[in-house]
Amino acid sequence: MKITHLQIKRFQEQHLPLVPELTKMLHEAYKPLADKGFRYTATYQPPEKTLERLSRGESYLAFWGKQLAGTISLYPPMPNIKCEYYRKESIYHFGQYAVKPTFQGRGIGNALLQFVEKRTKVLGGKELSLDTAEGAVELITTYRRHGYEIVGTTQWSSTNYLSVVMTKKIKKINRQRFQKWTL
Repeated sequence: MKITHLQIKRFQEQHLPLVPELTKMLHEAYKPLADKGFRYTATYQPPEKTLERLSRGESYLAFWGKQLAGTISLYPPMPNIKCEYYRKESIYHFGQYAVKPTFQGRGIGNALLQFVEKRTKVLGGKELSLDTAEGAVELITTYRRHGYEIVGTTQWSSTNYLSVVMTKKIKKINRQRFQKWTL
């Protein structure tokens, strides 16, 4: 599917007024997981936490036309993070990844994921990782279809579940082609 209405923009100061709307979108997108009993941070976080998470790395907003439709945050290796896998050099990870329910099914989530995979390579990353609830079988299956493999587990103090850590080796990309995506 060709996505002609989609723009992916890096979160910047001009986007600060969107943080409450973005927080609401995260709550809505993660609600089906909350309804299954998974307490993802994105299911309950206040706008201040959303902003903190946006500011930790490179965060991107997806716009469908002029409407906020999705988000993803890309984080560099973090030597002091609880998850040991995320401490490794050249291992990037992503989080706070969501598409507004009314925009799901249009390829926005796939575009965001491909975007951060390419961005990871540009930044010198060798792998891109994520974590999700061990019981979120549908999500794990989706990530496996995208080439991610389970490499371990971690337990976050802010969640009520054990997380599986998944990773994907990042292949070389054509930098010129990638720059056309970057806005």
